[in-house]
Amino acid sequence: MAIDEFSSDVHLHLDPLHTKPLDIGTEDFVASIDLSGKLINFGKYHQKQGFAGFTVIKPFEQSDRYSEVEVRKFRKSVANSDGFGPKLEGDITNRECTLIAGSFPKIKITNQHGDYAQSISVATQYGIIQQWISNKQHLNWCGNASVQRAAYTQITEGGPLEDIIPNNIIEQTGDSLKITDDNLGCTYVCEQIFLNSTSDNRSKQEFEFYVLHAVSNSTHSAQTDIDQLKSLLNNEGFDALINRLAHLEDQKLQGTPNDTIYRRGITYAEQVSIPLSDHPDATCILTDHMLLPLSWNRDAYFVARVLLDKSSEGRDIVRKHINWMFDVADRGESNEWGRCYLANGKAKDLAYQLDQQFFPILELAEYTLTSGDTETLNRFANQVDSIIDAVMKRKHENCFLFPTDETPGDDPLEYAYHFSSHILIWHTLKTYAEASGKTDYLTLAENVKKDSLSQFTTSWEGKPIFSYACDTLGNHLLYHDANDVPLALAIQWDFCDAQNTTWLNTLDFSFSQANASGIFGCNQLGSVHTKAPWPLGDIQEAIIAKETNNQERFNATVKRINQAAQFDGALPEAYSSDDNSVFSRHWFAWPNAFYCMLINRFGNH
Repeated sequence: MAIDEFSSDVHLHLDPLHTKPLDIGTEDFVASIDLSGKLINFGKYHQKQGFAGFTVIKPFEQSDRYSEVEVRKFRKSVANSDGFGPKLEGDITNRECTLIAGSFPKIKITNQHGDYAQSISVATQYGIIQQWISNKQHLNWCGNASVQRAAYTQITEGGPLEDIIPNNIIEQTGDSLKITDDNLGCTYVCEQIFLNSTSDNRSKQEFEFYVLHAVSNSTHSAQTDIDQLKSLLNNEGFDALINRLAHLEDQKLQGTPNDTIYRRGITYAEQVSIPLSDHPDATCILTDHMLLPLSWNRDAYFVARVLLDKSSEGRDIVRKHINWMFDVADRGESNEWGRCYLANGKAKDLAYQLDQQFFPILELAEYTLTSGDTETLNRFANQVDSIIDAVMKRKHENCFLFPTDETPGDDPLEYAYHFSSHILIWHTLKTYAEASGKTDYLTLAENVKKDSLSQFTTSWEGKPIFSYACDTLGNHLLYHDANDVPLALAIQWDFCDAQNTTWLNTLDFSFSQANASGIFGCNQLGSVHTKAPWPLGDIQEAIIAKETNNQERFNATVKRINQAAQFDGALPEAYSSDDNSVFSRHWFAWPNAFYCMLINRFGNH
């Protein structure tokens, strides 16, 4: 038997400026493989720590938590990590990488002597199976190996978690390795096994073996998962197993644009949707699995939109995510969501962000309108009312504006009232009123819109413009940020029309050098949070280009997005305006999800 070819196979172009480890996962875990086929990271849900598992990466120093320089240095090092596993000695002179069915890494490396090693990694419900084939009978193993809690390295640290004293105990028996840390409550097991060749076409000069990886963050035994992986191999054979699983992955991508960035958005949306073992009907959506396996309601909303638009299976993940937000994520006595959360629902950072109170309600409303499932909405209707009541307690005494402590970029704000969050409030209240039939919220929505248009309108170069933020006393902050996507969505959300002069003037300002703190390169939108162009900013510009019927601008912007994408389609947080290489965060679910929204609405041509 041989491995089939699939229409969703991706043959990756190895541009040194745009490479990163390849990601693989199922609904239970997410992992990353280096470009020699070795394992870098294997993370799973952890009931106490949020996310933990195997990693080759050294722990981040607690004393460096508030150092932006050290955090950025650490994040960059993660993307350049050498994994743990078999190693082909010598200088690598050729490297071929394919994502089978867009999901399973196939990597072949060749050295200066013509020796080669090929690995194919497949994710199953029990863990990872890697098939290795080489003309060398023995490949030495290399790399660090440990189990750890996720590092959770943030640029704007909201308060470090309590440190865990590492206590990794390593046991090696024959071809099996086990790492246990009872302080953490995590076990990793790896086993190398040799079976008869699964392919009739295998050369007699080739040697084949398998490496099995499993992680347990609970009382469930990782060794039990290893035994299940062995059973899969023995009962099906590797080629039949990967063909069966790849066919399922290929089916998920059928009917989608043949666009690596778009398909990465779908695949990664599923990979970062992590079910909770202690809450069987709840799923947390992470912002990424490597650097910040935390959940922001804002980021998660856009990932949920990808899943909601894709399939009935995706809609069920969204339903479980809604359960997670309303039933698991801790809102405290104030009944307010925090800035971000561990996967177990514990608030990592408590800072109050206005928009994050409304994205869950918008997701619930859109899920209801798309799926027709009113039971979920009815179950949480009282909670929605109480959450909006909590926001109303913060209302300005003289108008329908509401303060926030931070921007959507997790940064402090000079003036408390933030414009794009009020666009979101208006849209959310209208959509929720439609889904729930509670028309009282339409009146509130119109009051929010009326006072927003009044309070946020100021002037720039003698022209009316919406400010980024205001204090309602006549003071305004002129700025726009890649994180503030509701401004770009104002037309789609019917906040105003595409001929609205004030909106158009605001865009002229936002994508000009006058927006000094938010513009980089050739008028490319970024953020004070990370001072470089952001794909989120480019996607905003592409949406605006379409809304204003500027096809030339749209084409140029989509080209720029493609140039910023990494070789597997992953969009970073920010990229260099000089060579389009990653400036910040190789892993970030939100921009690919936002790109999917762009293409779903407008297409990519």
